Amino acid sequence: MVIFDDGSAITTVLHQGVIGFAGHKLEMKFRLIIGWSPEPGRETQEPVNSFGLAYRDAASNENILMQLFLKKIISEKTVSICAPSRPKTFTGKVILGSFKKEQCPTTFPKIVLPMESSGFFNTALLSLGLVSSKGQPFMQQVSDGLAIHDTGAYSIFLPKPYFEFLLNKITEIVKKDSGKDSYVKVKNGVWYIRKRGYDYFPRLAFALGEPTAHRTIYIPPSHYTHQCDGTWCALLLHHYNLPRILLGRPFFTTYFSSFAEAEDGRRTVTLAPYGKKEGQE
Repeated sequence: MVIFDDGSAITTVLHQGVIGFAGHKLEMKFRLIIGWSPEPGRETQEPVNSFGLAYRDAASNENILMQLFLKKIISEKTVSICAPSRPKTFTGKVILGSFKKEQCPTTFPKIVLPMESSGFFNTALLSLGLVSSKGQPFMQQVSDGLAIHDTGAYSIFLPKPYFEFLLNKITEIVKKDSGKDSYVKVKNGVWYIRKRGYDYFPRLAFALGEPTAHRTIYIPPSHYTHQCDGTWCALLLHHYNLPRILLGRPFFTTYFSSFAEAEDGRRTVTLAPYGKKEGQE
């Protein structure tokens, strides 16, 4: 059984058999989900996709990427994610193996960063914060920071101190730049922010990489808010009890990402803004 941070849980069994994948047959071990229980107090909650893509465990080759590589169906241990959409729809494609630029149009700047040693898709995180609509940065250092690029996360998950820093600073920035009051509320575990002054909402900023070689990525309000009505917008920001920052759908729908493992075992991630997004002409 796997128990998640919110108290929901799944039960799985290890199975061995043949998986059909993109016209190929792979005989391998895999886990079947045979049970799920909701978060305590939310018995009507429905299960969501809580599983993201990742590299294999160091002790096992039992995942689809490695099986395709070992059977010489693909020539590179690379996973590329192209989802130029909105977080709600999260439409796009996952490319296993070598990537061709025409498969996902992007723009500059292209960012290449080393990945930390782990089964997860991750990068070192130096700082996080906001950039106002007028271009003023508000950043906070992250001690021993690690960002997990998690395709299974609907939102961005942060330790509570960083979450509170972002929420407080967002409302301060909006009030200062727009002259309108801004505040947040929480209902059924979801945080909402007043829509007034939306044009003055700041961008989220995450400085990724090593101190001597890092780049900052930016996530616009349209990708960290959703379900906006005439008064409120739901925030795709949540706090939880783990030290890592999870960059979920808001990240993947803003940036193309390609996670690669070289022959010597070194791993890198390539990031680039999308050239054209869902709904654009």
